[in-house]
Amino acid sequence: MVARINQGEVIRGAVEYNERKVSEGKATLIHAENFLKDTKGLSFSEKLGMLEKLASLNDKRDIKCVHISLNFDPSEKPDINDEAAVAHWHHKVTRIATEYMEQIGFKGQPFLIYEHNDAAHPHIHIVTTNIKPDRTSVDLRWIGKLKSEPARKALEVKYNLVKATKKDFAQHNELPAVNIAKVVYGEVPTKKAIGNVVGEVVRAYNFTSLAEYNEILKQYNIVAYTGPEGSKMQEKKGLVYYVTDSLGNRIGKGIKASSLYKKPTISNLEKTFANNKKNRANKVDRTKAIINRVLVSPKTTSRKSFVEQLRNVGIKAVFKDTKDGRAYGLTFIDNKNRIAIKGSDLGNEYSVNAVTAYLINKAPAGNSTQNITGSGTTNQHGNAGSMNNIKTYSLPDLQADSQERSAALEIFSDLLRNDNQNYQPDPYKKKKRKKKKGLHL
Repeated sequence: MVARINQGEVIRGAVEYNERKVSEGKATLIHAENFLKDTKGLSFSEKLGMLEKLASLNDKRDIKCVHISLNFDPSEKPDINDEAAVAHWHHKVTRIATEYMEQIGFKGQPFLIYEHNDAAHPHIHIVTTNIKPDRTSVDLRWIGKLKSEPARKALEVKYNLVKATKKDFAQHNELPAVNIAKVVYGEVPTKKAIGNVVGEVVRAYNFTSLAEYNEILKQYNIVAYTGPEGSKMQEKKGLVYYVTDSLGNRIGKGIKASSLYKKPTISNLEKTFANNKKNRANKVDRTKAIINRVLVSPKTTSRKSFVEQLRNVGIKAVFKDTKDGRAYGLTFIDNKNRIAIKGSDLGNEYSVNAVTAYLINKAPAGNSTQNITGSGTTNQHGNAGSMNNIKTYSLPDLQADSQERSAALEIFSDLLRNDNQNYQPDPYKKKKRKKKKGLHL
């Protein structure tokens, strides 16, 4: 058995995720522990209300939602055509989940147990809150190592479960696939199609600006539109979602953000941006490592090959160009790691200038002098700003001196491999005074 514990701030998202799986026929609510009604008699608002009411008792904790999955070996999956076997399995995993929750410190807490059937192996999801009725909270520090590991090992022995191997842990620690399909205008009612995609993107991805958010949405033929520059719609922070064609053009009637179920308005998205900024540090390392590997790969000799190599490993690189072809922006969308981030936010060496310069230096000899352009500005709504202040840098003809070219390439490669990439000067460091030259009387 493999246990995976996720912690978050919003309970609604975890409950909605599992309830949507139920409505799609991919999950079943098999038990509700410590609720006021029997499992079958609970409505959605009662399930969510109980957990949210508890969570509201403690305003000092940012983490209020605990979403756990217990994963079992495929050989333990019951025959779905045997009703008695399925009922026995539900009873068994309910006991396992209940004892597991008690052993990790959640005894007496309300929680929901969902069985999912959308994978080859049997697994259950448990949704609860760490906030107790007395306004204290369950200690989540090192809960995986100190509580979950001993609990799962004891339960493996007690219930004669197939013991988890290192391979099992590696497999189940990977992020589950995002279940989003591209929207095709006219196939599904627009509001429903947009709501499904937006809800899943907000739940699964890390983004900290409207520009990053839109780069993710564009993959699924959707765009969040704030209105024309300087319009009343922008002034009042309005937001409308549109389906787009293959070229990114808006088509059909827009859907107001406030009319969608999750209400992904500008105001609510700004809260999401702030929360995501706190939680993105542990995601960027994987993205950086892959970009580094692709940049130094012998197969990467141009922007085109760079984009293609990244696409092959699940990362989309989006370059922004002016009308005359100068690059002024670069965003990476890591679809496996669920993060969209500007290159410059990863570090100066991942900015559009640095990456473009590196690729030019790495290109086969024979290229003539090329220009790279400084980053363009982005306003609060993620729209491209004025290009008047962009600086243009002219690179030397690297064909003229192959040694210079090799040295430049080596410097960039070392920079990309450097672990201490996010250097910031110490503002409190005292500057040395220059000695004045002259006669000392």
